[in-house]
Amino acid sequence: MFYTYVLRCRDGKLYVGSALDLRKRIAQHRAGRVRATAHRLPVKLEYYEACRSELKARLREKQLKTGFGRAYLKRRLEGESRTPPATLRVAMRARLHRAAFFLFAREGNNLQKYHPYGPGAASSRSC
Repeated sequence: MFYTYVLRCRDGKLYVGSALDLRKRIAQHRAGRVRATAHRLPVKLEYYEACRSELKARLREKQLKTGFGRAYLKRRLEGESRTPPATLRVAMRARLHRAAFFLFAREGNNLQKYHPYGPGAASSRSC
């Protein structure tokens, strides 16, 4: 099993890496034998993912080092308890749309006029 991991360093910044033996690699970091984190000790393991191949672990490491990956880690590590994840927000929004749809249906209103996915809506949207 290969691992992609995230460490929080003394300066508060995140270090992203990958390894075959996660425990051994963390021990190397804590002993100061990794040049990238030796001057930023102590380090704390914040997050890790198990991958089936070294290639997948390296690709995930590269992805987490991008702007999107850093934003994902920030949401995952710091803001997880304060804001719901994006998928939950989308699900909540869809539930509100369904609730509005059924509210109009119960009141007998013209759904085609008010519902965003009615017959007239498809012609006005562009792909």
